[in-house]
Amino acid sequence: MRIAILFVGLLLTLKAFACPITITNDTGQKIIIIDPRGAEAIFLDQNETGVIDPTIIHALMKYLQNEKLDFYYPNHTTHPNSYYKKYRLTEKYCVDDPKESELTVSQITNFIQNPSDRFKVEEFYPLQKIHDHGHH
Repeated sequence: MRIAILFVGLLLTLKAFACPITITNDTGQKIIIIDPRGAEAIFLDQNETGVIDPTIIHALMKYLQNEKLDFYYPNHTTHPNSYYKKYRLTEKYCVDDPKESELTVSQITNFIQNPSDRFKVEEFYPLQKIHDHGHH
């Protein structure tokens, strides 16, 4: 019986938990930031600031689950409205102080070479089309 009550209590706490990140686009390009685990995205023009809240599936996971955000940049070589994934920011744990979750894109890209105990960044490169100039 106690196990059943504990289980029901645990199920009642299942919900998305807020751990927002405020990002300022200090680059010279428009960017799109997407939560790959959820249904949230923001578009940031130059010098704009936005808040995105990566999905955390349970409040108990706030300090255990990595949050991920994908950063998409314009790829004008293929199409004027085409974007490609350039960075993936991983936040290893959430903090309660919102001031500690305010980042600029320049700070985020700095984590590529200098990851912190809380943040790391992977860099991606756009796919290049292969032109076949074979003889027919």
